[in-house]
Amino acid sequence: MESGFDSHRVLHIIPLGEEIKPIMVGVRNFPIAGFALLHATEKRFEAIDVKKQLEVLGVPITLHEYGGNPMMGIMSVINNIVQGREPLAFDELLINVGAADKHVACAAISAAFVNGIRAIHVMDDKLIPLPVLRFSYRELVSEAKLNILQSLSSGSVGSLAELSEKTGIDKSLLSYHLRGGKDGQGLEELGFVNIDRGAQGRLLIELTHMGKMLLIGRE
Repeated sequence: MESGFDSHRVLHIIPLGEEIKPIMVGVRNFPIAGFALLHATEKRFEAIDVKKQLEVLGVPITLHEYGGNPMMGIMSVINNIVQGREPLAFDELLINVGAADKHVACAAISAAFVNGIRAIHVMDDKLIPLPVLRFSYRELVSEAKLNILQSLSSGSVGSLAELSEKTGIDKSLLSYHLRGGKDGQGLEELGFVNIDRGAQGRLLIELTHMGKMLLIGRE
């Protein structure tokens, strides 16, 4: 596969799993200038072993540990990489989920969506480009929408009036930001909030996992 940007310095972000072969498929198909290896707390020694195997390539390698819920942990680690000094040495970031188990891979792909990072998968030693947006999901969220998400981060609300009080946004505008309109998608359609009718018709508005991850990405 022709990468199309062979002169670029690419940082390969790798959520680690059981195999190293998918990592090498990514190396064969894209320029490699460094690795960021992501591993669960309990997999530290396995990550160190993979790092030693990859050192033969002669590029910088960093280890990044996450614990607890992998959806939140992976998102937080990738956000730290994106916001840190590491990307300054590279032209592009690439997330390769081929070595990860399905739950970790799902979290990494979600992080790619939020941060607008190219992502790939590997199956049967073949590279599969994933249809991740080539712009950041964060570009779709205005300051008003971000204010709503941040207000929901402390817990769900039971009415537009309650949310209006927390955000300082008029109820009619809240409805637009939540539901969307002809000229734009709302937070519900974007997948950042869930809106349900609870007991006795009571409205329930809460963050989805994607909404929580978006907030982590904005930290």
